[in-house]
Amino acid sequence: MNQAMNAYLQQQQGSGADIFNMARSDVFAPIHISRGFDTYRTDNSATGRAEGYSGLYVIQDDIAKISKLLNNDGGMAGGKQLLDPVRLQETLQRTPAPFGIPESTTGPPVDMYFNGFHADQVTYSCSFWVPNMAGSGGIIVALFPNGSTFYLVSDNNEWDWTHALSESNKLVPVCPTSH
Repeated sequence: MNQAMNAYLQQQQGSGADIFNMARSDVFAPIHISRGFDTYRTDNSATGRAEGYSGLYVIQDDIAKISKLLNNDGGMAGGKQLLDPVRLQETLQRTPAPFGIPESTTGPPVDMYFNGFHADQVTYSCSFWVPNMAGSGGIIVALFPNGSTFYLVSDNNEWDWTHALSESNKLVPVCPTSH
């Protein structure tokens, strides 16, 4: 997917265009991501193609800034729309119908995958989706519908964010209250 996006960008902007560098300058720089934010590249070279899906080096502050952009700011930073708001709502499963590919092949979709995000359907007094970014080994960033974010950086294959959702719900309810 990353290479297809890079090829499309190069068709539009020329052979020197690079999808990761574009994302870094157009999205990550305006939200002040750390200078060390980078990705693996093919040929293990600075001029190789960006993988973009692995080898991303972030610090806790980067996770918080990216999460805030996605979960709280609707893709805006500094008064500028950085991400398409309709595509962002689809990606975060915040539309009437779910988007993407069901992660299970039996029964109704309870887990979806779309635009690099997993999403799990949760039911409290209402039903909602929790989009999350899961990395190899045990990295998870879960974006809760009440605006809070849970993240865990581990190498122990741990991705369980349900207890954090329960605690977050005590502070700010995830389901709208009716009066």
